[in-house]
Amino acid sequence: MDAVVWDLKGLAKKNHQITTALQLQALIQEQSGVILTVQALRALMRGSPAAPRVETIQLLCDVFNCRSDAFYVCNPNPARTRQWAKDRLEGKKPSPLYEPKAAEPVDEFVKAPDETVQGQSTGKPKSLRATFTDPRTLYKDRLRSKE
Repeated sequence: MDAVVWDLKGLAKKNHQITTALQLQALIQEQSGVILTVQALRALMRGSPAAPRVETIQLLCDVFNCRSDAFYVCNPNPARTRQWAKDRLEGKKPSPLYEPKAAEPVDEFVKAPDETVQGQSTGKPKSLRATFTDPRTLYKDRLRSKE
């Protein structure tokens, strides 16, 4: 028996004759007023998601007027339990459920070059923080010097 059973496509086809993600998107939008992308729905219809969101499961239950076990069931995984017992006997330390991605080590530091205006160094590079609101503020000094 599979540890996770996900059969959204089967439920959609059986109860509403829906076979495509586009049809499912239209039904969800009509029933709930919520828009999910076709890509997200296509992934849900193809197979079991790695980490299904509770909000998504609740939305599907509301739209199909069913309980989550109509398309999503988590069963115990005896093989995984045996592996954990074996790891404990071997003295293996517990590991986090969600491991953070390890940063790749950097061997050297890269220094940004000084800004140059018409071949002359302006010294320290300017911060781009001001450009997020008005990009002209970064070049205000340069525009004044041309006048």
